[in-house]
Amino acid sequence: MPRISTQRRVYIANTDRAGGPGVHWLAVMDHDGDRFMNDPLGTVGAAQRRELERLHPNSKWADMDAEQDPAESDCAVRALTALAIGLHCGVQDFLAL
Repeated sequence: MPRISTQRRVYIANTDRAGGPGVHWLAVMDHDGDRFMNDPLGTVGAAQRRELERLHPNSKWADMDAEQDPAESDCAVRALTALAIGLHCGVQDFLAL
């Protein structure tokens, strides 16, 4: 992940190791020197994002209510939607998802 930006920047983080095929996508937004993250799986995704939380312990996470069922495989679309909402509506709406 890039260093935290003071400008508003958005990213997609994949929880797989580098070079892997991909496991789960998360939405990441930097704003005013803070990093915010949104996991479409909510609390169900805790094990998949554990390493990301370890590497970025000061990040603020969105509400942990799940928008995605574990049987669904549309985390990419959900993460992109969260980023679009964050860019258009702001950090508070990004965190409320």
